[in-house]
Amino acid sequence: MNVETTATRRHTRITLYQMGIVALCVTLNALEGYDIFVIGYVLPRLPDDFATSADKGYLVSAALVGIGIGSFFLSRLADVVGRRPTLLAALAVNTVGLIGSYLAPNYSTLLASRFIVGLAVGVIAILAVVVSQEHLPTSLRSLGVGVVMFGYPLGGLLAGIADTTIVDQWRTLFAVAATLSVVALVATAVGIPATIPFLRRSADPMRSKRAALLAQRIHVNDASPAPGAESVPHAPRLLAPDVRTTTLLLCLAYPFATATYYFIGTLDAATHHGCNA
Repeated sequence: MNVETTATRRHTRITLYQMGIVALCVTLNALEGYDIFVIGYVLPRLPDDFATSADKGYLVSAALVGIGIGSFFLSRLADVVGRRPTLLAALAVNTVGLIGSYLAPNYSTLLASRFIVGLAVGVIAILAVVVSQEHLPTSLRSLGVGVVMFGYPLGGLLAGIADTTIVDQWRTLFAVAATLSVVALVATAVGIPATIPFLRRSADPMRSKRAALLAQRIHVNDASPAPGAESVPHAPRLLAPDVRTTTLLLCLAYPFATATYYFIGTLDAATHHGCNA
């Protein structure tokens, strides 16, 4: 009984180091929430000759299209080159896109930069969840997903606060986002290590040693890899007969849920400015 209790505690214990990684993942999701919802606060501030009403609709859609492409196609790179390098690259691209939005001299440039931001957000939003899972005990991974996803609406809240308190014109909203993205890039480079499965894939003995030390540090049971872990060799196919219906229903439902989420967020920003006009 004592042995079982000790083992259970070992696999449910979370260290300050793990809390720091989860907190950083929450921050990354909050950053992406800010980057997406900020456009709702930018649109009412744009000059009349910068974009028509139809053009503004495309500005909202550009980032959403980028998210779809980034999450579906580009996030797969994390399984090839590793979570950490892919996450750092996505943050760098996100920063470039936000700087482009800040400097945009015309509608076309702003549209392109918003698409670039969407590509990066699609990758970061997925990897923030996966990275947090891979650094948590099995029993806490579902809770970790919920905690990390809380960052997204938190980012929308921060965009609203920025709009009402610390900015004087629309470009400043993007300047704040770009600054936060640079800080997140540095924090990720310092605070998020390469994942254990990725380190173990290498034949380099030093990487194997790093993997062993990290596994000991975060108390991760090697027999229970996180969902989507890089080293899982026999993960079920998403369209296998036993999961095909569930997969297709989720693929059908999620876009509608996401569209509703973004529509409400953008509408709230527009309503806020309409009431203050």
